[in-house]
Formats: sequence, structure tokens, C-alpha cells
Amino acid sequence: MRRIALLLLATALATLCAAQQRKGKRGGADVVVLQLHVSRGPQDVTLDGRVRNGAARTLKGLILVFEFLGPSGELLTQQKTQVVEDDLESGAEAGFNVKTINPPRSVRIRLDAFDTDGRTLRIDKPGPYIIE
Repeated sequence: MRRIALLLLATALATLCAAQQRKGKRGGADVVVLQLHVSRGPQDVTLDGRVRNGAARTLKGLILVFEFLGPSGELLTQQKTQVVEDDLESGAEAGFNVKTINPPRSVRIRLDAFDTDGRTLRIDKPGPYIIE
């Protein structure tokens, strides 16, 4: 009797662990930041990076929003760029090089992402990133 109870408990735990692993895969990031370098020039800020589609499905385009933050973390302004106009297949990578205004008092940026239908995408490392 005791052996049957232990066997049932072990089976239940194995099933629960497998369900958690499947759930974790679905809950991953849609956009994976592979590289991001942010540098300040005299008149502008250059954002140079590379991202990958981490979702299991194709993304309908990719729009990145750069949120410029002040010294105490307050949002100063946002700038958008369309990284990919067409579909971005699962696992595919895309690069971007954007020059934008140099917001006064900005010291960091944070990322947000959307597809061209306006749906919010999850980012693995949204930041904040220091503006060098």
C-alpha cells in the first residue's frame, strides 16, 4: 500500500514538473535583446543594437520604443523606430542603428516593443541601459 502511494506521488510530481516546464516556455520573451549600445553625441543619441524573435510564432513587424529616463528614473520622452516592416520569423534576428534627439537630463533608456498591429511584446531585458 505504501509503495503504491509513493508511486502515485512520484507520478504526480513528474506531471507537475513537466507542466511547469511547458508553461515556462510559453511565458518567455517575444523579443530577445542580443546587443544594445547607447552613446551620446553633441547633438544626438545613437542607439545601435540587435534583437531576435524569441517567440514560437512569427511577429508581424517590430517596433521598438526607447524611453529616455532622467536621473531619478522619471520618463522624459519616448522615441519609436520600426526595426522590421515585414514578418519576423521565429528565431530570426534584426539589427538597428538609430540616431535621435538628445533629450536634456536623460541618463538611461528603457525598451518597449510592439508589432505593427499594436500588440505589446515582452522583452527579455528591457533595461534601463546607461547612455554613455
